Amino acid sequence: MAVIATHTTDLVHTERREVKRYRQRYEGLAQAALAPEDSLALLTETAKRLTDKIGPPV
Repeated sequence: MAVIATHTTDLVHTERREVKRYRQRYEGLAQAALAPEDSLALLTETAKRLTDKIGPPV
């Protein structure tokens, strides 16, 4: 089963072909994702560079 939640509706797929498609997409995203520590470091560095460029948030 693959459940897709959107802002307006929830979709539930039970057909093997559809579930396989969503599983493959999820696995591809998971493989491409940064490790939690690397994500935090990227966000921290990006926020610092942005603050240096335009100043702190008001």
